[in-house]
Amino acid sequence: LFRIKEAFNNAYVFASWTPDTDCCEWYLVKCDEKTNRIISLSVTEDEEVAGPIPDAVGDLPYLEDLTFVHVPNLVGPIPQAIARLKYLRFLWISHANITGAVPDFLGQLTE
Repeated sequence: LFRIKEAFNNAYVFASWTPDTDCCEWYLVKCDEKTNRIISLSVTEDEEVAGPIPDAVGDLPYLEDLTFVHVPNLVGPIPQAIARLKYLRFLWISHANITGAVPDFLGQLTE
């Protein structure tokens, strides 16, 4: 998660993402109540988040929900790293400046 914070380089939006707090309490993050594993990353309605989707999202192995909605300064293609998210059930990217074709690997995600 810290690599995601670093990639977006926005101290305000990710202010709650600090080493001394439980990541399950962080803004934009949701954890499974039983396992405390991160299952959701949801960035919405935020013009301050800018840049490409970081490859580090692929390092969240139990992620089920990845959302980037109304993030107009999100740019670039959908990264191949998302293919590593074997539990991903919901990918919502809307009202962003994502470029390129829908990657073939999205069709190979089984959840």
